[in-house]
Amino acid sequence: MVDPSRCMVVVVEDEADSRELLQEVLESRGYRVATAVDGVDALVVLRSLDNVCLVILDLVMPRLDGAGLLKVMAADEKLAALPVCVSTSAPDRCPPGLPCLPKPVDLDSLFSLVAANCPHAAAPN
Repeated sequence: MVDPSRCMVVVVEDEADSRELLQEVLESRGYRVATAVDGVDALVVLRSLDNVCLVILDLVMPRLDGAGLLKVMAADEKLAALPVCVSTSAPDRCPPGLPCLPKPVDLDSLFSLVAANCPHAAAPN
């Protein structure tokens, strides 16, 4: 069984400033964070971890975009069950059934979503 305190949030975002900001604010709350610059990189990261509690996914990225990554994840037994939240500047393009964090990301909404998916992962403040 995976230790909940070891669970990770994976941020998949091609814009360095956005990716680094999400990583910093989540880590400041005690969450462990892994990052990926696009869908291809995300597959490598996701397949290497056994302790992912949430994937925060941008839709528009080079090489493999968010929609393409979602299709690959759905076809992969290990990745299909991972909770995904889409973070996008075009919330109308968010796939049905997935939570959406419109950009710029509201931090209270971000923390609430992460806490709901990783309830025991954050260190006490």
